Amino acid sequence: MTGWTSSVDGDISHNFGHEDCWIVKIQSPTSIDVLEPGGFKVYPNPFSNQFNIDLGNKTADIYLTDIFGQVLKKMTATGQTTITTDGPPGIYFLQLIFSDNSKINIKLNKN
Repeated sequence: MTGWTSSVDGDISHNFGHEDCWIVKIQSPTSIDVLEPGGFKVYPNPFSNQFNIDLGNKTADIYLTDIFGQVLKKMTATGQTTITTDGPPGIYFLQLIFSDNSKINIKLNKN
């Protein structure tokens, strides 16, 4: 993104008859590893067709839903597992329900 302002000091709220030029580069990260306080990990995020869940020594019921709440995958897993989806790019939600009934919801982005 590029632009300019008519000010001497970059303050765009006043016009003092001079111009400033500015360039802003906004870049998305290629991957964000989510390490939750419970010690599990979901990666990569964003993902292409699959992502990994590392639950450590825990067991969880796993629900993957689309933006409309439709359940795309439902399974129970312990340790490490890989989830594959052929759905279109967009936002997905991952819900993990552990044996003590605690729940974690994670937003995932599919490229």
